[in-house]
Amino acid sequence: GKIEPIEMQIGEGLLKVVSMGFLVDNEESALMWRGLILNRAVQHFCEDVAWGPMDYLIIDMPPGTG
Repeated sequence: GKIEPIEMQIGEGLLKVVSMGFLVDNEESALMWRGLILNRAVQHFCEDVAWGPMDYLIIDMPPGTG
């Protein structure tokens, strides 16, 4: 199946969130991804998450990665 995003009610809208940070065991760990690995992670989030209908898709990348 697809990854289910976390859903948060914001006013009248619904915000769906997926983060690589959700997959890290240690909150102090930094993900230092670049190039092909980073591209595949973004592709994975776009293709393998059950987003459903949406008006916007916002991708927040750490400095130096995009």
